[in-house]
Amino acid sequence: MKAVNTQCNYQNVDACWEGVAKAAGINTEKIKSCQKTEALDLLKKEVELNEKYNVQGSPMLIINGEDFNGPRTPEGYKSGICAAFNTAPEECSTSLGAAAAAAPAGGCAV
Repeated sequence: MKAVNTQCNYQNVDACWEGVAKAAGINTEKIKSCQKTEALDLLKKEVELNEKYNVQGSPMLIINGEDFNGPRTPEGYKSGICAAFNTAPEECSTSLGAAAAAAPAGGCAV
């Protein structure tokens, strides 16, 4: 996804994504097949979930039915996910590093 976002834009993504995906070793035929056979069902499910959780933007994280409003950093996401456990798994004690940049709010680049 990052490579597509870096190498393609909203004007050429329909033609650009496939070359980027192939260069990354992704089976584009599987993606195109899924798009033909499952796209509408997946989109319907996505719309249902967006309506259920009143999604207004991206990225949005729902943990156990609750909006996550913590910091958009690897450590922040980990803390939010780990806090949802009754007994946190061992992996929750792993530090993901404080130096990582926060994820930006969703938006469209022009």
